[in-house]
Amino acid sequence: MKGYIHSIDSFSAVDGIGVRSVIFLQGCPYNCAYCQNVDAKAYNTGKQLEAFTVYEKVKKYYPYIKKGGVTFSGGEPLLQADFMLELISLFKNDGINIAIETAGFVLTESVKKVLKFADLIILDIKSSIEEENLDLFGINFKNTVKFLDFVESLNKTVWIRQVIVEKWNDDENRVIKLKRFLSKYSCVKKVEFLPFKKLCVHKWENLNIPFPMNDYKETSKQTIEKLTNLYNNLT
Repeated sequence: MKGYIHSIDSFSAVDGIGVRSVIFLQGCPYNCAYCQNVDAKAYNTGKQLEAFTVYEKVKKYYPYIKKGGVTFSGGEPLLQADFMLELISLFKNDGINIAIETAGFVLTESVKKVLKFADLIILDIKSSIEEENLDLFGINFKNTVKFLDFVESLNKTVWIRQVIVEKWNDDENRVIKLKRFLSKYSCVKKVEFLPFKKLCVHKWENLNIPFPMNDYKETSKQTIEKLTNLYNNLT
């Protein structure tokens, strides 16, 4: 089976446990104004490769990632669940750890099969306010809840990530609301607040799309530390 590949990052230390190779799949339904991979949004573009071809490319890095693993990202990787399933089975036969970065929007039968093979799920929760998910990102938060409920039933390990933009979503009430929501999920082992960065601006410019977040400054380390400490100290 062929899949649409945006790119492959040989070595990453920020996409799961240990050093990992990251496979970025093409296609994404979300409308994130701070998107770091806006060039991965379009469907049916990028390199169309057979699963075994991708496997062979990544296999070359096994000596470096054997204590880490392979992470699927995007775009929204689970939109290509059937392709992922074929590729993951190849990695699993070699004993490779599998992580999936997703916004938890889609939960088809194929996605459920993929999730059963995952060792780690990195779930990007865009906002703790339900209405904002639909208005600002095009995501029905109820779908994310169903996704997280299913992952909980599998007893998988989940990391939560949320991008923080100062003067936009850095208020403490949102952190409190997120903590309350996640407190019922034993599968959630880690929550990370990520700083908004402008490293992606050139990608928007290359596509002749105005970057919507130009008027916002990059999020400071102090803001991330403050919200992280608040979250960790809430009961």
